[in-house]
Amino acid sequence: MPAFAACVLRHAVAFREGFNLLLLLALPFFVLHTLDMPDMYKPIHPHPGAKYREEQLIRDIQGYSQDPDQKRIPHCAEILQKARMARQWIYDPKTHEWYSPDEFDKAFGKIMVGNETMLARVVIKHPNEGIEAGYKVVAKMQEKLNSLVQRVVKWGTADNHIEPTNRA
Repeated sequence: MPAFAACVLRHAVAFREGFNLLLLLALPFFVLHTLDMPDMYKPIHPHPGAKYREEQLIRDIQGYSQDPDQKRIPHCAEILQKARMARQWIYDPKTHEWYSPDEFDKAFGKIMVGNETMLARVVIKHPNEGIEAGYKVVAKMQEKLNSLVQRVVKWGTADNHIEPTNRA
């Protein structure tokens, strides 16, 4: 026990002022002593609402972190402005549709609510990329059609003719 506490107790007992004097003299020592106590002995929250306020502050601080949790969805006007400034078109990868800035404005410019998912997925691209992609798709379809024609011709020359039956 520190010397100060022993001195306080001796004086309290010597003067026999009673229990109240002992508490009045020992209270500052107790307060000073609790400042040096390990955290496990300190009261966790002095006020019942303090824990809630502390948790709320932590949530607020984490909410204002600089790490972006979600990608911000641009507004239709922002997409149109970027496309016009870059002289490019707007491409929707889900529907494979291409829009000029004027067509996009006419189709989606007045819709304020409900098109957030579409606005999040559209991409601003040069229209020549769409033409090149279209030619690739047409070439693949032409290859599939040619292979189908060859299979039908091969099947027809192999005497695989099946006579139609009358189901009456």
